[in-house]
Amino acid sequence: MERIVPHDLRRTASTHMRSIGVSREDVKFVLAHRETDVLGKVYDLYEGLDEKRRALKLWAGYVDNLLSPKPPNVAQFPRAAAE
Repeated sequence: MERIVPHDLRRTASTHMRSIGVSREDVKFVLAHRETDVLGKVYDLYEGLDEKRRALKLWAGYVDNLLSPKPPNVAQFPRAAAE
């Protein structure tokens, strides 16, 4: 087995975020990739916090489901609100 480096984790997250419907632009925000042209370097300084939050929530749900799969024949009910 080859040695795993941090870049491998970024590549895996990027690939799987795209597979669950996260747009390429939003993946770029999560990975902190910047455009190299004048627009990206100088004029467009938007950080995309809402997009990052949405993408990372989807990613967290995906990873959570991988780590604790639910049997397909069991209904999931919402938890009652704390009183």
